[in-house]
Amino acid sequence: MSNAGYALSLTLASLAALALSYSNSLGQQVSLTADSASQAAADKAKGLITVAGPVGTVLDVPALARSTVGRYGLNVDPSMLVAMAWIESAFKPDAFRWEPARLDASVGLMQTLKATARDMYNNGYRAFGAAPDYTDLRRPEVSMYYGAAYVDWLKKWYARNRNGQPTEEWIVRAYNGGPGWDRASASSQANTANHWRKYQQAKGRFG
Repeated sequence: MSNAGYALSLTLASLAALALSYSNSLGQQVSLTADSASQAAADKAKGLITVAGPVGTVLDVPALARSTVGRYGLNVDPSMLVAMAWIESAFKPDAFRWEPARLDASVGLMQTLKATARDMYNNGYRAFGAAPDYTDLRRPEVSMYYGAAYVDWLKKWYARNRNGQPTEEWIVRAYNGGPGWDRASASSQANTANHWRKYQQAKGRFG
């Protein structure tokens, strides 16, 4: 085997080992079962329960949203998080979208930027220990936490800077375009308006 071929085989072996390690880490997710039999039945009727995770797990997004809000005391409507998860990633925990303008990526179930998740960490949202990286954000429970944390933070930002309580529309558009979306360019506002329309459709579907 040539030196180049040997180097290639080592690279492929390293990538395979990395993929196996990542798969094993995902397999150690927390259990995402329904909170109660009655709630599970209601969720199932809406058609949003059996979403396959990256390693064959079953991801119950409504239960995950409810447990995240309850466990960490976040001031967020779980149904908002479910609708956001749908329009952001179609409930795919390993969704990844590179954002060239930001030199960052939107990652995971809630498609938070790594920079945004780390901002939340620096603002005291530290349920998972160290500052999150891309691998962390591919874990559904971590992604849901930082997505919910961002919504919680946006509400506090609005109260501090606008002296009131934000509307549901303001929160959804701020999640997409940042808290200054309503003072941004016309094209940016058009993007957040489209995001709001998608959210309303998802909210109508998943309730």
